[in-house]
Amino acid sequence: MIDTKLFTHLADRSTRLSYDVRKEFDWQDDLSRDVFWLPENLLSVYGTNYATSCDIETLKKLSHQETIGLFRLFVKGESDLLQTILDIMVREEFSEGFDYFSHFVEEENQHMWFFAEFCRRYGGKDMPVKILKFQSQFPPAVERFLSISRIFLFEEMGDWFNVRAMNDDRLPELVRHIHRRHHLDEAGHIAAGWSVAENMWNRLTETERPDVLESAINNLSSFIDWSLQNLYNPEAYRRAGFDNVYEMRQELIEDPEREKVHSDIFSKSRKKFEKILGPEYGSIITVKGK
Repeated sequence: MIDTKLFTHLADRSTRLSYDVRKEFDWQDDLSRDVFWLPENLLSVYGTNYATSCDIETLKKLSHQETIGLFRLFVKGESDLLQTILDIMVREEFSEGFDYFSHFVEEENQHMWFFAEFCRRYGGKDMPVKILKFQSQFPPAVERFLSISRIFLFEEMGDWFNVRAMNDDRLPELVRHIHRRHHLDEAGHIAAGWSVAENMWNRLTETERPDVLESAINNLSSFIDWSLQNLYNPEAYRRAGFDNVYEMRQELIEDPEREKVHSDIFSKSRKKFEKILGPEYGSIITVKGK
């Protein structure tokens, strides 16, 4: 059974923090391009020679493009991952969480709307983002565990950006507000995700072979790597004025300074996995980004 006390608390929290998404934000006719939209230390070039060799205006342009890329990634990633919640919420073993899952679905729809609206208003030409389609190769119960795990891994990554951007007064208030609003909702989603994943994992250890479980955890490591690689968008580099953008992307992904950032983004997730999966399987989770 799931933690009904937790899910009741999360449902009450969502009710208390509910909002009308179309009235929540002060949309402007245009957003200043003279300021950063993403803090310098969150740019994909941070800590590398690319950051120190270009001027401040180029970095500002990159911050605009990477904000658009990040928000587009959130829209497309959450729209796919939302299907998992719609499947889980009607299953008998999670019936006690139905009320909160209903909030979850509503909030994710709101997130997709305000991220897409930001991109529509200020993004110009569509920013290409690749979404990885994982072909099912596991028993249904294992696949459900992987699907819910991908959700909170993806949202933990997004929240890492949210908490670092939402209080940075160098950014436009609208950008900070979006990060702040997303963080408030995601805190609940992540807590629910870990609870459901733990419940699923405990069942799997009783029914599945060790080699199947090990393969599933390796699959999650691949998902983490894919998520990190999506932060390096060659089209964003091109629009900011960089040359040889595909070579640049690969250099950045492999830069030792960026590997430290990769590890930091998923440090909380790895610790939680180690607790849920135990030492035998928790140690399999790796973060490379390349």
